Amino acid sequence: MVYLARSVKEPHTEVALKVLKKKYMKNDELIYFVKQEMQIHSMLSHQNIVRMLDKGENGKIKKPNGSEVDDLYYIVLEYVP
Repeated sequence: MVYLARSVKEPHTEVALKVLKKKYMKNDELIYFVKQEMQIHSMLSHQNIVRMLDKGENGKIKKPNGSEVDDLYYIVLEYVP
């Protein structure tokens, strides 16, 4: 799932937040592909590829309503409208 979000580090900056849904957290094959994507994307640098700003696993993300979602894999990418 990909969300439009605000950066915690730069509150006025919009980012694309790619999150592995909790219902897929027990799918080892899917987790492998997500980790592989994180690793590959961190090595890429090209003007036609969005930059990866952050990545993580077992992180916490704060929703607009104030609640938190934890135990997830996520990738934060620059947002290009």
